[in-house]
Amino acid sequence: MQRDYRHRGFLPSFTGHARFNVFDLAEMYALKQLSDHGFGPDTFGSSAKIVARGLVYHALKFADAYEGEAQDIERFCVESNTPEEKVFSDCGLDTDFRRYLVIWSWSFPHNEHEFTDDLNRSFSEDMKGNKAFLQQSGPVTVYNLKYMGVQFLAQRLEGKAFVRLSRRGD
Repeated sequence: MQRDYRHRGFLPSFTGHARFNVFDLAEMYALKQLSDHGFGPDTFGSSAKIVARGLVYHALKFADAYEGEAQDIERFCVESNTPEEKVFSDCGLDTDFRRYLVIWSWSFPHNEHEFTDDLNRSFSEDMKGNKAFLQQSGPVTVYNLKYMGVQFLAQRLEGKAFVRLSRRGD
């Protein structure tokens, strides 16, 4: 599958041995999940990067996502209060992720999306006055990023952590 996705331009090409970071792995995981549910990369491949960042964000809420001395992991998670936001901001990434990602089909191929913790609000009477909502034709795709993040963390390769913590100078 990776070879096909690289050939079709959904994943980057590599010369020599490929190295993947957590975001690359999450993007491949997202593409696989979409494919398993009948959504090919031609349709939602551009969403995979957004989905990947969201599920990594949620996976980083758990101590199992980190590697290092137990006390360092505990201190990082407690001091940061929201370790996922600390990691994302240190990487220069947006931290505005909610539990769900809603992609409106009318915006294809631009994949206009909304992050929300409340699906009822996204589809409420209040939204019916929204021009985007009124233009909606066809299906809406909803991703439970929190669930996907937990599953991604549970299936990580050989139990390896996503983030390695070390003390300064190590």
